[in-house]
Amino acid sequence: MLNFILFPFFWLGARLIRFGLCMFGFKKVVAVQISNYRDEADVRLFGFWNIEKAPRVLSWTQYAWEGIRGKLFMIRVTTDQIKKALENAASSPRELLRIRELFMEAVDEAIKLGVKNVLLAAATKRLFKKGELELLFPGVIFTLGDNFTGLLLARRIKDNFRIYGLNPKTSRVLVIAPYGFLGKVALCTVCELGCQVVGFGNSKRPELTNGLAKKFGFFPVFDFSDVGKVDMVIACSEARPVQLTPERVKMIRKAGKKLIVIDPCEPANMTPEMVKKCLGAVTRFDAGNGYSSRLKYVLGYVSYRVLRLTKGETWGCFCENFLIAKHENLQQEEDWFSVTPERIERLKKYYGNGMGQFCLPPASCHGKSITTFPLYFSEGKIKNKGAFNLVWDGIKSIFL
Repeated sequence: MLNFILFPFFWLGARLIRFGLCMFGFKKVVAVQISNYRDEADVRLFGFWNIEKAPRVLSWTQYAWEGIRGKLFMIRVTTDQIKKALENAASSPRELLRIRELFMEAVDEAIKLGVKNVLLAAATKRLFKKGELELLFPGVIFTLGDNFTGLLLARRIKDNFRIYGLNPKTSRVLVIAPYGFLGKVALCTVCELGCQVVGFGNSKRPELTNGLAKKFGFFPVFDFSDVGKVDMVIACSEARPVQLTPERVKMIRKAGKKLIVIDPCEPANMTPEMVKKCLGAVTRFDAGNGYSSRLKYVLGYVSYRVLRLTKGETWGCFCENFLIAKHENLQQEEDWFSVTPERIERLKKYYGNGMGQFCLPPASCHGKSITTFPLYFSEGKIKNKGAFNLVWDGIKSIFL
């Protein structure tokens, strides 16, 4: 019911944005990001009732950073659709081929704009193997962007210990999916800090988690009932079995304390609805994002709010896309499709507030600024909101 009420606002707002971008946008750009829609909520936010109503390739947000002009293209597919297509690729490859064709269509559009630097954003990172796109589009640099994202995630983890005054050596931290790329970055970071680490793995492939547990010396678990109480969670998977629902938060949160959640996932591990239902028992942080005061969005506030971001902020992979376009020495790197500790180390010189750099953005949750950081939590009754307030909250979540 709420979707029916809010959708006209989304529909009108999205079309006004598209008109504004046509009027005031760039004719030529240097860096392009190609992404899928995160979920159905994202689809409606972009002004379409369902994914089938979206255009094959949607020209969307445009921005400029230190003379580098960038543009975001959205292709007509959601994260879930990409996951299912990859899972069924062996038995039914047609859907995966359809999605790959959409991506290549977006690359063609980017090349028409003079682009030589393309990012595979969100779940599109999984569509192609190393070297495939370079053969199809010679002369174009393709990047996954995860090296700089990993750098920003590690910085956010360390910054949260500082903000809350927590001693890492006496803190118990849960890392969800420690075997993925971002999971490994999170795992290495908390282990280097000396934390007591719990690693939550996939019960269908326990060897991944158990192998890492032997190497890094953490406690492996495959069910929330085995986690115990923790101070912090770094959620590196958005899969339903590991989502931090209010019930699961209650199981692992220490009494009298808020649970600190660092969530670099897109779509998020903790949705806005999950955070609200926790009734203040959780402080969730967006993670893996970068900030520069010199990053300017065409149409300003409206553009970055629709993406659920804040002023001067963008995703870490987008930052890497801009950095490669800006710095000629990075363009000489033969392979930005690989994510390695060496490449993360190489990018550290581009972390900061100076020219040609990105740093951590101010703390936020789903694009809303976090201004206070209380660690302790007292249980209290919160009244359920009426229908009008629910609608008003939905509108504010987009425009305010």
